[in-house]
Amino acid sequence: MLVVAGVTVGCGTQPALQAGAPSATAGATASTHSPRTPHRSTRASRPTTPATGVHWVRRSWDAVADARAGLFLAWQTSPPASPAVTDDLARASRQTGAILAHRRLPGNVGPILAAAGSLWVTTSRWSAAKADRFELWRLDPRSLALRGSSRVSGSSMVVAGGHLWLAGDSRLERVSLASGTVTARLALPGQSWADVGTDQAGSVLVVGVADGEGRGHVERRSPYDGALLATSTALYGVASPEVGAVIGGRIWLSEATGMMGYVRRYRLSTLAPTGRSCVEGADSGSCTQGTNGISARVANGLVWITDPPGGPRRNACIAPASGRRLAPLPLTGDDELMAIGSRHLYVLKANREPGYLVEEPIPAAC
Repeated sequence: MLVVAGVTVGCGTQPALQAGAPSATAGATASTHSPRTPHRSTRASRPTTPATGVHWVRRSWDAVADARAGLFLAWQTSPPASPAVTDDLARASRQTGAILAHRRLPGNVGPILAAAGSLWVTTSRWSAAKADRFELWRLDPRSLALRGSSRVSGSSMVVAGGHLWLAGDSRLERVSLASGTVTARLALPGQSWADVGTDQAGSVLVVGVADGEGRGHVERRSPYDGALLATSTALYGVASPEVGAVIGGRIWLSEATGMMGYVRRYRLSTLAPTGRSCVEGADSGSCTQGTNGISARVANGLVWITDPPGGPRRNACIAPASGRRLAPLPLTGDDELMAIGSRHLYVLKANREPGYLVEEPIPAAC
């Protein structure tokens, strides 16, 4: 059942979604289930209670992505007692919140990426033979019609060197953007986790890896064939270093250490840390400490650091060259920043039940 500004539309077993006041936003395996018929967009009327932008309500959000191809939302639809996890993926109107296209995918939807005229989506699900089974789906970005799928070894993905690169537990995979097929698999011997990152031009490939004990490092590899070019000194945590942001010749890595976590800048050329070292209780432009959930990402030419319970210090937009904090983000308590658009943030509000996803304007200083 879909609810858009009080108008009810039949839509199979979808959870209720509610759209609030409209706001203008610039555009920044084998499932045989066919896409649902797209719903006609309905402009939302202004709600009787104050609200910021458009908002959606559902039980469990798995992913939100704001790409030039559209605003994409994913939520879990499996019955509580069902062992088989399924997610619904939808393309929504940024102006009204209306669902424009929809399909169901097996497993939990992970990263969503628009590239080369297709929408690339990874899903993960547990299987008896292998704890995590990952699949890559190539979809039409408007209708969400299936163009192809492949079994892959992980869900972290970027576009670099004209290819789609994915990282898994002990492999790095290269996928053709033209066909969606896996064209190369590179072993990462002795590694249990891996994460990939690139810059906004897709000109570099950075890989974070770690073994089962959390002993890891960062690698710079060729974005064309994956050849190893440089390796950092050892890093210690509970999983692989997350390559959240690569910009201006710097890599912003986040590392969970078990009790706490941190984000730190590294030089792309040498893979050495920049600025002062991380000292407990003392943040700097090169190191921000927080919980295990602290992370960094790039959007709109800035670095965005988020840590749900961290307050304005650890939830801010950052100047990439200096590490200077430009403005705090409109997050309170355990709010989670799900996606960054060209003019709006998509925030999961922790104090609302069920899950309340709201569109917030980006702070002017960002």
